[in-house]
Amino acid sequence: MIIFSVSREFKAALVAGLTAHGTDRLVLAGLGRVSRENSAAAIAAVIAAWPAEPDGRYRIALSDVAGYIVWRSFVCSEIALGRGKRDDVATYRAAPGIETKAAYDYVAAVVKAAA
Repeated sequence: MIIFSVSREFKAALVAGLTAHGTDRLVLAGLGRVSRENSAAAIAAVIAAWPAEPDGRYRIALSDVAGYIVWRSFVCSEIALGRGKRDDVATYRAAPGIETKAAYDYVAAVVKAAA
């Protein structure tokens, strides 16, 4: 299980990333057959509806597969928007409050090979 601890703005960015890139081959590569409940549309709906904690943060619990899809979609979205620079990985890693090095490195390696 992966728990994203995010602000309202970052939650919106996760939903936008899923909407724009959730079915991209770079996002789904290596995950095998993705179940219906782990589809980008289903995950986006869950994240969009997730309620805030009393402190205003959103602590969104997802399965490992769903977490990878969310993170990879977000990274692809940032790259597409021109903000996905390798130098900024520490900022990306700290933003959701989880360790994401493996997913970022995987997507970065695939993108470099495709370029």
